[in-house]
Amino acid sequence: PGDSPANMGGLLDRTNPQNPVRNWSMLFVPYCTGDVHSGSNTARYTFPDTGKPFTIEHRGWDNMQAILPWLRSHGPQPSRLLVSGSSAGTYGAATHFTALRSQYPKARAVYLGDSGQGVTTPDFERVRNKNWNYTLPTSVFGPRAQDTPDTEVVAKLAAHFPNDRFAQFTTIHDATQTAFYAQMGAAGQVCNAWTNKMLSELISRQAAPNFRSYVAQGDTHTILRAPLFYSEQSGGLPFTAWLRALLDDRQLPGNGSCPTCEGQRVGCAP
Repeated sequence: PGDSPANMGGLLDRTNPQNPVRNWSMLFVPYCTGDVHSGSNTARYTFPDTGKPFTIEHRGWDNMQAILPWLRSHGPQPSRLLVSGSSAGTYGAATHFTALRSQYPKARAVYLGDSGQGVTTPDFERVRNKNWNYTLPTSVFGPRAQDTPDTEVVAKLAAHFPNDRFAQFTTIHDATQTAFYAQMGAAGQVCNAWTNKMLSELISRQAAPNFRSYVAQGDTHTILRAPLFYSEQSGGLPFTAWLRALLDDRQLPGNGSCPTCEGQRVGCAP
């Protein structure tokens, strides 16, 4: 019940006239598998303080394989498609974009990742691949899809689907993403290290003609489900206006960025 979209705001508030997708059909995929919607494995772990074993079913990939045929049977044939997610859902939206795109080939498609920039460590990716059996579609990422670095996933999707639109939102010092980066064993002053790597990778993705980003001030995590969805405008224009333009048939919006964000590579709290 705590995961019900009826209790969430932002993009899921169907009563707000500022919501650009308030009249769209929506499929909400909840999350309980600890694998950013991308695993297919039963993993056995041990509590470090007690030595007691426990098991987690990392079945995010498998759950979506059950959802896709249900959606095909029960959902409409859309003319427009927004594949999006927040935090872990950002990665799940990228993982399953290809399957949804194949299921609805005639729709105009947009991917929007909310607060999941893919800044991880190589050690984390190796452990994740083993424990989760992290899965990406080989049709886009090749026979060694699992070895694709997190920072390259959205760029590869944008290159594979040049007629679709891809976008990402983050705050400049996202505290949650920074905390995960620290837990992955990142070295140095992790807050600055995360911001530096995030900006470097984001700027490289901006070279793609069908990719856009919105970098906001602050350190909050996620925007799509929160009141911030309607109030955020530190990127130079209201976030809802930027999203509406992203979904529009006309020219893509520019990259939104707070006045100091693109050059802000130091200055966050430790």
